[in-house]
Amino acid sequence: MADLYDLHPAFDYWRTGRFGGHGSANTAWSEKIALDPMLDDLIMTVELVFGSDSPVYVSTRPCTNVSGMTGHVYRWQPLLESQPAIEMTYSMGESSSSARSFTVRLPSSLVDPTVLISKNRMLGGIGEVSLTYDGADYDDRIVIIRGEMDAGVSFGPQEGGTLETTITDPRESADITLPPYLITRGGFPDASDEAIGQRFPLVFPEWSHVPGHYVHKGTLDSTSGNYENPTVLVSSGTMDVTAVYVDGKSYAAGSSVYPWEVKHSTDANGSPYTAVYFNGNPTAASFDLSEAVYATVKTPGYTSGSPIYNVNTGALEEDPIGQIRRLVRDYSLLQRPGINSQLFAKAQARLVNRKSRVCVNAGGSANTSTISYIEGELLASLPMVSMVWEGGGYGPLVTDRMQADAATAYLIAGQAPLLSRATVVQESPKSSTYNEFTLRYGYNALEDTYDGTAYRNGTNSTLCAASQKMVGYRPQDVMDSIVIHDEATAEYVLDWLVAHISVPSYYVEYEATARAFFDLQRADNVRLTDSAFGWKDRIATVETIRLEPGRCTVGFRVWLLFDSVSGGAFSSGLAGSGVPEQGAGGGGGDN
Repeated sequence: MADLYDLHPAFDYWRTGRFGGHGSANTAWSEKIALDPMLDDLIMTVELVFGSDSPVYVSTRPCTNVSGMTGHVYRWQPLLESQPAIEMTYSMGESSSSARSFTVRLPSSLVDPTVLISKNRMLGGIGEVSLTYDGADYDDRIVIIRGEMDAGVSFGPQEGGTLETTITDPRESADITLPPYLITRGGFPDASDEAIGQRFPLVFPEWSHVPGHYVHKGTLDSTSGNYENPTVLVSSGTMDVTAVYVDGKSYAAGSSVYPWEVKHSTDANGSPYTAVYFNGNPTAASFDLSEAVYATVKTPGYTSGSPIYNVNTGALEEDPIGQIRRLVRDYSLLQRPGINSQLFAKAQARLVNRKSRVCVNAGGSANTSTISYIEGELLASLPMVSMVWEGGGYGPLVTDRMQADAATAYLIAGQAPLLSRATVVQESPKSSTYNEFTLRYGYNALEDTYDGTAYRNGTNSTLCAASQKMVGYRPQDVMDSIVIHDEATAEYVLDWLVAHISVPSYYVEYEATARAFFDLQRADNVRLTDSAFGWKDRIATVETIRLEPGRCTVGFRVWLLFDSVSGGAFSSGLAGSGVPEQGAGGGGGDN
């Protein structure tokens, strides 16, 4: 699947990965930051490529870099008026990513728009915004945005005029229709009319009731007007089929009524598929093509009790973070170069032993796309995962205050790196606090029902009970998950909801030393101390990091209420009992 699409132009042009060529925590940057802790000598550079092959190099200050890999010399012209703030933020519980943008205004003399247009070339191209030092290795630059001139280009006369464009993360242009293969008359000349325009279902690692499409009607019986030996497409690629259902009833492969076998082939366009071929016999029933055919489809070698490892994603087939990586890598224009591998690795380490299943079979007017499916369908069931654009790539963040033991830093207000408080403390709205959660999982597409239901409320969760005493009874809408099929993952999702939205959280920002931009990462848990509020080693999650010349601002989501959530805080069926103790004074003190 890796060669299914062309790579997005921005990632094809800069094939060096997220951080230029080497990495964020390399020796060169450590040495630079040690010598320049306030980042006074840091330079922002912008590389613009107009019309696909007309590059322009501008920066905030004069700068020359040499690529250690190629020997190419990059001379940046100091034409950027100032270094704008670089802000990285996200919202816990929101899966959708937001494309960032960076506006650049240049003299028209740097690139002659009329020449490109006269050659039937468009001006809009690609761009990259990076941070570097004068004399540093070009391949050590830290990429902030790598994308395209999505909003077009405006320009004046070449002499004395200006040219303006905006570099944007390629959220829209890298996103493509999912699944990729379409049932067409050219691919399947004998397909039923209803099948035309539908897409080959995409399944991994397993789906119990995949709806099929008649791609070969079979032999017409002129007497009955029915068809014999039809072929029903149930998946793209080469998959196993372990069960077949016709009009809701299961039939074994050797059935005398609907005997079947698995067929692996390609359509006339070369698109691979897996189908059920009803091989027939003298007593077999015929089809009028109104029969609904479903199949259980799974990755070859996969069983739920013995999951298989996918060497391409570095994860189990049922691992949700690995599934996201596979979707982005194989079914978008981002592919491997557009993946933020650091974010994926960290998310995978935080979201362990969780399972999900993927089945995408949209077609006709109900088409979806890869990023829309990830953020709108798959992650609707996993609220702890948020997708973001960072460092010129796309990746997941996992928020989980329950992993407080993995704090990445102990921070004290008034001591470096936190210099002073920048805002007041803001409590989250009461309207976003809930204390009853219901999750239906194990979706059965054949019956349009859910095989499992799990819940948390004041009767089985002491934290929900405590929440009801504070804000009253507040049920959240029932969550229906078609991707979660196991009880353990469903229970974890409910525990996460209880821990994060059954009681208020608190947001505050601090002015910090500039190097905090490199030392702290979004969604990381830290231990925060602020004597002005009586906080000592309170759990806080990094939510916002904003870099401006000479300084950095860091925003934290602080968990003041019941910060030692565990055991009976979630469910009375777990170890522990009783309402967790709350720090005095609305979260003050040391639990």
